[in-house]
Amino acid sequence: MSNISPYAAVHNSGSNYFDRVSIDINATHKIPLPSLTQKLRHRPPVVNRARLLLVVILMRLNIFPLLVTSGLLNGWYIDFCYYWTNILQCRPLWSTTEFFSLLHDYRKASISSSSYVWSDLGQHIANWQRPEKIYLTFHYARKLALRPIIHASFWKYLKNSSSVLEFGCSLAPYYYCYKTFFNDKICAWNLADIPNYPFHYAKYKYRNDPVLFFTIFSAQDAHGVFAGKLYDCIICVEVFEHLDNPLEVAKNMISSLKQNGILVFDYIESDATELDHPIALRDRKVTLDYIFENTSLIEGTITDSYRDLRRCIVQKTDTII
Repeated sequence: MSNISPYAAVHNSGSNYFDRVSIDINATHKIPLPSLTQKLRHRPPVVNRARLLLVVILMRLNIFPLLVTSGLLNGWYIDFCYYWTNILQCRPLWSTTEFFSLLHDYRKASISSSSYVWSDLGQHIANWQRPEKIYLTFHYARKLALRPIIHASFWKYLKNSSSVLEFGCSLAPYYYCYKTFFNDKICAWNLADIPNYPFHYAKYKYRNDPVLFFTIFSAQDAHGVFAGKLYDCIICVEVFEHLDNPLEVAKNMISSLKQNGILVFDYIESDATELDHPIALRDRKVTLDYIFENTSLIEGTITDSYRDLRRCIVQKTDTII
């Protein structure tokens, strides 16, 4: 299948462009994406809250998932299909049924793949760039389509004119929720992640939004995301368990918060299998100790052993230990 676009993804030998896609995602990240002529419009608060209320009602009535999976609410599907066909240069999808069928196939391929090696920082990135990990693009596209409201209690803490870093963001669920329901608050966003599959889709999906910029980093230079920058809010959700240097990242995050800035995070206590890093499991307690010793908890619950630690919001204190 020939590339017909200057923005086309780089396929590896053996890719069949449909159910056994093999993309060189590292090389693909280096290809510029097309720009749009339209710009992001900031809606009035009353319009945003009305949109939010409508989705809440449809979800409580269990109607919303049916509208999404059937394709009656199809904005998410149209966006994905354009990306899949025109950017990734894969064979067209003709219905949401095909999308969910492919998601199932790629999930099986991702789960059944061989074990992971964490011998060095380069291997860390390579694990996330395996061809079967394109499943993560399908996974996050489905997740945002079915659950567009992210962390409902967080948004009261986000002030107008805030600077926000969504670190390790994949498809940037917080930014998506902001753009969909809360963009009456004019905030500047930085979306940062390694060059993986869902982050490439994020770069496409939000490519012309004037309120944000993208930072691609490697396992070797994650500290560069924070160097010389200060944020009102840093979001690090479903990330810490994947890091090979969680304590260093936590220190950088707190140092990069402005006074009274907030950190939104969780830290899953995994078995260090699949893409969860063994060092992240080893350093979980010392990392969480550091965070809570240098911040004030404003939302969430802490137990003595940090078991069942759910999403927390903490605020930077005066002195860093």
